[in-house]
Amino acid sequence: MAFSSVSAGLYAVGKAITNGLFSTLKTNQDDLNTRLASVEAVTSKRIFFSDNLLGASNYTAATSVAIIRVDAAIDITQALISIYDDTTAITSGTLEIDIQKSTLGGPDFTSSVSIFTTKPSINFATASDYDESSNQVLNVSNASLAEGDYIRLDVTSKPADLGKFFIYCIGEAS
Repeated sequence: MAFSSVSAGLYAVGKAITNGLFSTLKTNQDDLNTRLASVEAVTSKRIFFSDNLLGASNYTAATSVAIIRVDAAIDITQALISIYDDTTAITSGTLEIDIQKSTLGGPDFTSSVSIFTTKPSINFATASDYDESSNQVLNVSNASLAEGDYIRLDVTSKPADLGKFFIYCIGEAS
């Protein structure tokens, strides 16, 4: 199917609405829907983490905050952390996370690798309320996940008084 121009003769003033006009409009709408469905299938995004991490004041570092089994081949395209309005009470320390990838089958992280070459972090000495990390750099080969891989969220450092923060990680089908 392809887009068909609607000729002016089909809708000229005083002309009765014809089957030709509606047929052309229907064909164009069908074409648009077919193209849109194929684009959505190719660029579908998968959210791995999109959560508030609460109760964070109980630790300064944590391993295995969350573990997810990857159910389809996907490339992680973005991962960031953000803070709320804690910057007036906390003036030092760094919030940093890591996402480890395991390809061993099962949640076995004995030889896992980070998906980052630079982990997302926020330095509270210079942070503002509601800041988001902007320094993360993905390792392209490690951020490419296969069905059956596992990923694990770790908090590598955090100011002791920080009670909550947000993490967001998405990917696209590969």
